[in-house]
Amino acid sequence: TRAVTTAHIAAFIRHRPPLLHMLPTDDSGAGHAWPSPRTWDAAARILTVITDEATQTLALAGLVGLGAAHEFITWRSAMDLPDPADVTADPDSIDWATLSPDRAWAVLTGVVAYASSPGTTAAWRAGWKALAVASEHGHAAIAAACALDLMTSRPRNATPPASVKKFATALAAAGYTSAA
Repeated sequence: TRAVTTAHIAAFIRHRPPLLHMLPTDDSGAGHAWPSPRTWDAAARILTVITDEATQTLALAGLVGLGAAHEFITWRSAMDLPDPADVTADPDSIDWATLSPDRAWAVLTGVVAYASSPGTTAAWRAGWKALAVASEHGHAAIAAACALDLMTSRPRNATPPASVKKFATALAAAGYTSAA
């Protein structure tokens, strides 16, 4: 989905912040594709509908430039990210203890995007379990940051699951006085 692709791009940008916005420094560079928030947003839309990696690389190169495109595609391949739907359905299927912080961030932002995108209470509640499991296995700070994002997508009248209590301090600090 676009939300998951956007989450992966955001995780990549978190890994390589200079690639968010690289305004060309000369006239020749200004005539070519270069990374900017606008072109990364367009990339998220394009990558959602193109499944072939070679075609994705070409499309991405036309938007953010060849260097940034190759770097993103290489990073995504190296990360070998699981499907957020699978992680949400069975958070224990991931060996959280072996995940590097940047990979955990990418997985959890994908889960938040997946759990938020349908706008249903069931999907939203399911996302909390993955955050709780990640928190229990050495990724508490990352899970707490992602919990803030998941809370902002709370469907109207949705009752948070018990696992939200694990993030009560972070949520209270962000102004969510009644998470449960």
